[in-house]
This record gives sequence, C-alpha cells and structure tokens, in this order.
Amino acid sequence: MKQLIIITLLLATSTVSGQNSPFFGNLKNGEHSVGFKTIGIQDSNRTYTQKDRPVYISVWYPSEETSESRVRFQDYLYTDALKLIFDKPEEIDKKQASKNFIDRVKIRGALEAELFKLTETTTSAYIDSKPAEQPFPLIISTQGGGRPAYTNFILNEYLASHGFIVASVGDIREKPNRRETTAIGNARALSEDLSLIPQTLLKAGFQVRGHGAIAFSRAGEAVIQNQVKEHRFHAAVFLDAQPDSSLLADMDEDALLQIEIPVMAFFSNHQNKMNYSKATQDSAAFEFLPKSQVTKIRMMESNHGNLTSAAMIGEYMVKKYDRWPLIGNAKLGYETVCRLTLEFLNEKIKGRQSSILNNPIEQLKLKKEFLVIHKAGKE
Repeated sequence: MKQLIIITLLLATSTVSGQNSPFFGNLKNGEHSVGFKTIGIQDSNRTYTQKDRPVYISVWYPSEETSESRVRFQDYLYTDALKLIFDKPEEIDKKQASKNFIDRVKIRGALEAELFKLTETTTSAYIDSKPAEQPFPLIISTQGGGRPAYTNFILNEYLASHGFIVASVGDIREKPNRRETTAIGNARALSEDLSLIPQTLLKAGFQVRGHGAIAFSRAGEAVIQNQVKEHRFHAAVFLDAQPDSSLLADMDEDALLQIEIPVMAFFSNHQNKMNYSKATQDSAAFEFLPKSQVTKIRMMESNHGNLTSAAMIGEYMVKKYDRWPLIGNAKLGYETVCRLTLEFLNEKIKGRQSSILNNPIEQLKLKKEFLVIHKAGKE
C-alpha cells in the first residue's frame, strides 16, 4: 500500500512576474507559465530506517495561471530538506535549511553574501499553480549520487515552459548510510522510485501523453533498469551518465539488448583534455544498446558539474558554488545542453522535426571546437 501526500509549501510572496528567471541567461521561456508542486509517497513495500520508504517528487509543469507566489531558490532547498520526513514538515525550518546550505557551500570558498542572495532569488516557477488542462509528455528527470531533485531545476523549468511535465526525485540511495550501500543496490532502489512517478502524477490530476527520461551522473543505470522493467520511455537524454557495464551485469542481457529508443548522450570534458579523440572515447559508449539510435555529444568546455544548473549559478550568482570548477564557457555549454535537449524531446516525443539537431554548431552559431558530435553509425 502506498500513501500519497501532496505538500503545499508556505512561501514568501514575490510580485516579480512576466519575465525570465535570472538563472536562465540567454534561454527563453516557452509559451507556458510554469507551476511547481511537491508530492510525497510512503511506499510500504520497501523499508528505509525501519519505516516505509519515502519517495519525494518535485514536479514542474505547464500551468494555466500565475500568481504572486514565485518559487525562490530557498524553497528548493527546503523541499530537499523535507525529502526524508515530508510527513512532518513542521520539523524543518526554512531559514535553517538555507543556513545549512550556506554553511556547507561556503567551505568551498564561496562568499556568504553571494550565497544568501542566491537563496532569495526567484525562479521561473509559481508554487502550486493550476496545471494546464491538456495532456503533456512526462519527462522523468533524475540524478544519482545522493543529489537533490533540484539539481537541474533550470532545465526542468525550461522544458515545462515549452510544454513538458518534468518530475524529479531526490536520490536517497538504498539506505541512509552510504557506507552500507552498493552501487547496484542504489541503482535498483532509484529505479523503483522512478516506477512510482507516473501513477502518482495521474492520481494528483496531471494528464500525461508520452514519456521520456533525463539522467545525470550515476542515475544512468537506474534509467536503463527502469526501461527494461517498464518499457515506458520513448526517448532518453543522458548527461554524463553512461551506465557502468558492471552495474548492468545482473540484468537480463536479452532484455537489455532489446531496448530500442532514441538516445542523446552528453559527455563532459572534465579532464579538460583538449586533444580528446571521439574515435577512442565515444564510439564505444552505449554499445550495450545496439538497437537504439544514440547521438553522442562531447561538450569540450564543460566539466561534470557544468552539465547541471550549477553552471548558470556559478556564472551569475556564486563563483564557487559547485565542487566542480567552471571551465571554458560553462554558461554557453549549459544553455546548449538545454536547447538541444528541448529540440531532441520535441522531435522524438512530440514529432516536431528539428533543423537544429541536424547541424547544431551552425544553427546555434557555436565554435567548431565547442562540441564534438558522434552520431549512430557515423564517424
């Protein structure tokens, strides 16, 4: 039995409206306002610290209305702090959640004043606004390594404004103590969390048509495991998330080989080796998906963390926000990832042909050395 809990956050009121989020840089909002909800499930089929396993879902979605209640970055921090005790929100103080975040990040050398300004900054989303009354594709966006649901909130808001429902879960691993977990167990637990999202959103009143996935970092294995089990995704985007073959070894090999979906895989150049060779590093990637059309894109001026919202935060707000330092033009790199992800999902799930995907370097006016593309079956 699974208990559904929809959480309404008490937010500070902001009157900012009708403009792009300061986090967006040169990205442009789509035609839809963006709503944000948080939904919690207690899954009695699994245990976590001797209790039912909590699955905490953050949802960005096209909305029919706006309000004066804009989500601030501190609200994302607050929702992440709630993920283990979402049934007792009174036990978490929003100011304390922000203070804990500031204390943690300033150890890296970030300025406290910059971090405080970040927590107060409004985003593009409106809290609990009414979902648009029409079906949209559901994109399940996830990240491993214990990362929070808001890891790619900029990409999630951007996609929602262009007509996608994006749902993300904070990765709480197999067990609270990471020393007691295994990589295989963590991937399996996260995959099972993902399986609960579609039905949960239907119960919460969302209308869904079509499914896709976005995986960052160690979440790649969970998405692949979930596809083998559910056969749900019509397309998938991997952000530095090539699944480790050793973690797929316990899966049904025949079922794994039968996966046939379009894939766009972005790779960072985190070692900053500008003499990188696509033939030696990318041609073998995702070879366990022989039936899938995989387009691989190496971002030559981005490291691992730059494939998340940290790239924009580091550029505009807090220079030492992420443990991965900014390299090259990280801001443009992340904007490019967002644009190409939107074009890819529009084409593969909505059926809208994209000219940008045929030649992104020319269409987006990028330097030739800014990214390297390796398409399926082509050198």
